[in-house]
Amino acid sequence: MYDNDRMRLHSRSTLLHTSAWVFTAVAALAAAWAQPAATRHTNARGTNAGTNEYQAAPLRNAPRTAWETKAGYRDSAAIVMVSGVLVTGNTSGRGGVFGYDAATGKRLWSIPRHIRGGPAADATAAYAVNDADRNQFRLIKIDPKSGRVLWTVQEEDLGNHDASPLVAEGKVFLSSRNRKLSAYDAATGKPLWELTGTQICSPSLAFGEGQLFFSGAVAGSDHKLTALDPETGKVLWSVRQQSDDGVGCTSPAAVAGGLVVVPVNHEVFAFDARTGAPRWKQAVTRMENGRRARPALHELAVTGGVVYTSSKFGIAGWRLATGEKVFDFPGNYIADSRPFRMAAADGVLYFVGNAELPPEKGSRGGWIYALDLASKQLLWKHHACRPDQYDPDGTWPTQFVLPVDGGLIYENAGLLAKLTQ
Repeated sequence: MYDNDRMRLHSRSTLLHTSAWVFTAVAALAAAWAQPAATRHTNARGTNAGTNEYQAAPLRNAPRTAWETKAGYRDSAAIVMVSGVLVTGNTSGRGGVFGYDAATGKRLWSIPRHIRGGPAADATAAYAVNDADRNQFRLIKIDPKSGRVLWTVQEEDLGNHDASPLVAEGKVFLSSRNRKLSAYDAATGKPLWELTGTQICSPSLAFGEGQLFFSGAVAGSDHKLTALDPETGKVLWSVRQQSDDGVGCTSPAAVAGGLVVVPVNHEVFAFDARTGAPRWKQAVTRMENGRRARPALHELAVTGGVVYTSSKFGIAGWRLATGEKVFDFPGNYIADSRPFRMAAADGVLYFVGNAELPPEKGSRGGWIYALDLASKQLLWKHHACRPDQYDPDGTWPTQFVLPVDGGLIYENAGLLAKLTQ
């Protein structure tokens, strides 16, 4: 009787142990899949829709530096993360495409020759365009753990120095300096379709509402915003908008809430994403030295139903659905003409600025700021610049930041770093 009871107790203990193990394994798997999309699958503009919004827990408190890595180059590309690896590169000189451990900043691998634009990633791989030889460039798929090149497509003047590929629905989309828009199979690199003779305003692409958007026109058109069928490359609609000062070429588009939104010089336009019908437009102007100034607007961030942009006068925001102005954060934070990207994460907006620099240092931005959108309070600021051989005055701007859970990764003139709580 005693032995039978002991056997039953042992069996029950084994069952409970096995059940607990299964429960733990399932919970861990669920937690892994529940990780924010920006952690598993990312794009150089936050989302494929180009909203510069990241699903990551924000860094709200004054940060500390978790690690810093001397990259050995000044002109950095955008940063994406896949499988715990940061992928970026050098956009000039001999350069290269590089992979870094996101936890430590240690360089894991490198691919020779400079990157063009920046990388993109899906759940398992990274994609980039890098120099091959003279005017030859190649689109490559990269294993993020090893840096092994999985496939290559090579062509004259492929890619663009101002944009990354875009990966969506098993395809890699690319705008190129050879005036082509192309689609490739993400698994094999097989070309799927191409449009030739395109007039591209901004080479950054956006994907949303089942459509591919680019700022520019196809051959034979003077329209400046175009929607394509991603399966075939067929034009679905195009529009020709023009700001009140006569400038009509759009900056990168963002897609959200059934609308596609683009900056044009000092104005923001919103169109119905399905039809191209105009919905609203708003302008940023300010009196300066007795004249009405029309500042160039930087790239958009869309979060919480609001469209944000920045200029040398500060940050403005409009309700996405109606165009009603609902946000104003004045200040000379971003005075450079470069297309600075803001990044949003759960109610916090990260942006780059130069408010701490004296006027004689010029308009380059040496600081990163975190702004609480609900209260309009600055949560913290971080001096990103480090005087070195590339930047003796310590004023070179940070252009690319990558929000991750409880942290922020950024580049600055030869420096790659991670901030954390």
